[in-house]
Amino acid sequence: MHQYEERGSLSKKQLQGLYSKASKIQEMPPNWLATLEATILKMPTRDKSPVQVNKPEPAADDSIQVIIEAILAKYPQHKRVVFLQTKYQNNQPISVTEIAELEKFKKLLLK
Repeated sequence: MHQYEERGSLSKKQLQGLYSKASKIQEMPPNWLATLEATILKMPTRDKSPVQVNKPEPAADDSIQVIIEAILAKYPQHKRVVFLQTKYQNNQPISVTEIAELEKFKKLLLK
């Protein structure tokens, strides 16, 4: 009753508890129980799903380093490649899209 007076509504679990108590009462009108059951069925069920941990993708150590060094030998101020080199040197995972980006830079810049 306090929850209803304070916030104006009850949670789904509170309504289910109220329904179980109300269904035990003999004098309770069946239409009230049906209304309460319909209200419970309309409410969403919120489950806490476990947090999914993203696994770092394995990096091809030698090939990435060779591509980065080749690009920086010709264009030492290339900001994106310098960023990826720093990321590689700090042992941070390099994603598949970043590896594809390096391949694209290699094709474009090292003809």
